[in-house]
Amino acid sequence: MPQVTLNINGNPYSLACNEGEEKHLEELGTVISAKVGEVSESMGQIGDAKLLLMAALLLLDESRSETSAADRVVADARASAEAVLAAAAQIENIADQIESA
Repeated sequence: MPQVTLNINGNPYSLACNEGEEKHLEELGTVISAKVGEVSESMGQIGDAKLLLMAALLLLDESRSETSAADRVVADARASAEAVLAAAAQIENIADQIESA
């Protein structure tokens, strides 16, 4: 099983992963490392466990915010599609009335 070493806050963390997942795990580690760096800059060195916890909470919060925004976009698109379908139905109804006249 491949091993990947992530450097977070100057500390190495060796993790096992499935074959072919090394690059993805390294990319995730880079994101976590950056967020830990941000937390460390704003809060100071409060200990690795707390830094990692704060980074995880912030990343989860960001993820949920992005999901909520995407959900709103999808809901708006559905509402727009429904409005277009309703307008199309009205146009067809008017066209049928004109043809019947």
